[in-house]
Amino acid sequence: MEAVIEKTAASHAATGAPVLEISDLHAWYGESHILHGVNLTVNKGEVVSLLGRNGAGRTTTLRAIMGLTGKRRGSIKVNGVETIRMPTWAWATAPRSAASSPA
Repeated sequence: MEAVIEKTAASHAATGAPVLEISDLHAWYGESHILHGVNLTVNKGEVVSLLGRNGAGRTTTLRAIMGLTGKRRGSIKVNGVETIRMPTWAWATAPRSAASSPA
């Protein structure tokens, strides 16, 4: 099964540095390899939806981004800062960069 990432038409007009950049994300629950090489870029002002059938990996993708799965591998950058090895509280409470502040 496969989750689909959909961006709205307004999203394509967004520019600037990505606020979320995911590269080759893999995640595990115990010994089960659940996510295989997820790539996603979200720029400031974009609206993104994860679509897919039950079991496609939508929730697991979000949990992996937030650091709530077991083992993870790959790259997750929030406002240009690599967060995959950081505890969730460390990057969730970090000050926003000027690039991500509301206009």
